[in-house]
Amino acid sequence: MARADVSRVIVQTDQPDAAAVADLVRRAGATPLAAAPPVSHLTTWSVPGATPRPATPWWRALGLATSIITAGVVIARASRTGRLRRKRCTRARSS
Repeated sequence: MARADVSRVIVQTDQPDAAAVADLVRRAGATPLAAAPPVSHLTTWSVPGATPRPATPWWRALGLATSIITAGVVIARASRTGRLRRKRCTRARSS
């Protein structure tokens, strides 16, 4: 994995054969990192000797564009379903 510049491996531990996958990762020389409490079913492994390449400007631009489009879709969908509409207070008129 280090020769392929893989620096981190994430294993989903609540799936079938997770122990076999973790064993393969361990035999490849990776060491487990602590799991974060909100995602305790994921284990992150660190691969020693990997030298990850920095992201190129093209990939950064693609990531930014994808994030903007996703945010636009979420906002449009929320406003369409009425979650972003302002609620008007209507009082019953007393006669």
